[in-house]
Amino acid sequence: MHSTRSIYVAVGTLVLTMGVGSYVDIENDAMHARHLEINTGLERMVRLNQNGTYLSRMTMKSQAQAFEFEGKRGD
Repeated sequence: MHSTRSIYVAVGTLVLTMGVGSYVDIENDAMHARHLEINTGLERMVRLNQNGTYLSRMTMKSQAQAFEFEGKRGD
């Protein structure tokens, strides 16, 4: 009788452990997916910021050159 109870406790512990392990795996996969999504978004923001900075600099440079050209033409 005692050995039957021990087997039930062992099987119950095994099933409980498998359930908790499955839950942790699912949550880990979800967290990994969120992490990748956040990382991708941040990389995209950095890239867009760099492109915006480059375009702003080129615009300012071309405007400065146009202003210098107009200044020389007026002389």
